[in-house]
Amino acid sequence: MRYEIHVEVNGEKQYLHTYKDESFTISYSVADIRDVASRNTNYTKSITIPADDHNRFIFDNIDNLASRQDNYNPNHRIKAWVLIDGIVVLEGFLQFKAVDDVDG
Repeated sequence: MRYEIHVEVNGEKQYLHTYKDESFTISYSVADIRDVASRNTNYTKSITIPADDHNRFIFDNIDNLASRQDNYNPNHRIKAWVLIDGIVVLEGFLQFKAVDDVDG
């Protein structure tokens, strides 16, 4: 299975680069599947995305405050979709909680 994360920033849909070895699992209960319309469940998933040029561009160099253009506010939630094998399986919001410098 291949998963993708798409986000909407400043009115434009973008896809995020993700780590190839990070898995993304979603668990549903039987009740959720039988009566989808009546369920409204909060779901939180922490993910790590690479700080490559593509993701930095989308999030306005969030890891380098000196080069930010203020096009993205990390305090705001943004619309996000998780796709598995091209099918939307989760729709909600993405919000940054931390930026880690994993390269040192």
